[in-house]
Amino acid sequence: PSLTLDVGRQQWTTQVLALELHLAAAPLLNVLSARLPADAPLSADPGDAVRLTRDNGEQRALVFSGTLEAICRSHRQIELRALDAGGVLARLRPAVTYEKIGAANLARNLCAAAGVAVGEVEDGEPLAFYAADPGRNALQHLARVYAWHGALAGVDAENRFFARQINAAVAESALRHGRETL
Repeated sequence: PSLTLDVGRQQWTTQVLALELHLAAAPLLNVLSARLPADAPLSADPGDAVRLTRDNGEQRALVFSGTLEAICRSHRQIELRALDAGGVLARLRPAVTYEKIGAANLARNLCAAAGVAVGEVEDGEPLAFYAADPGRNALQHLARVYAWHGALAGVDAENRFFARQINAAVAESALRHGRETL
């Protein structure tokens, strides 16, 4: 298996010293942290695009896409930290009230206000009203509303907000004996 880290216009494979990717459902954030050698020729700035691709020998898949949030240089290493669209939604603190709105339209409205793309979103029964107060950020509001509908919300590998019902009775992929399970 191999990983490819794209930061801005540069691609990193073997020079990556350490890589951590934390994927979580909303309201938590997806965070990618990478360490490069101190003398690596990094030419990137906060705001540059970051993509992580995994290749297991059978297929290549995008795992994470977002933007570079921080670069920390020291005498030993360069640390990079990237967030996806969840970080953008977490920066928005809306102050708006909606009437007769479904969860999907609420997601589209809050994502449009933050400039975030929307992927597959489930819709539930419309709410009589919903007050999005600035005490919570947009990601927290969306996680809250989708939790009321029994759905999981987050940001996918393509950097789009998603929300879907989780059906534990139907598997989305099969585990291979000997590789994923012993």
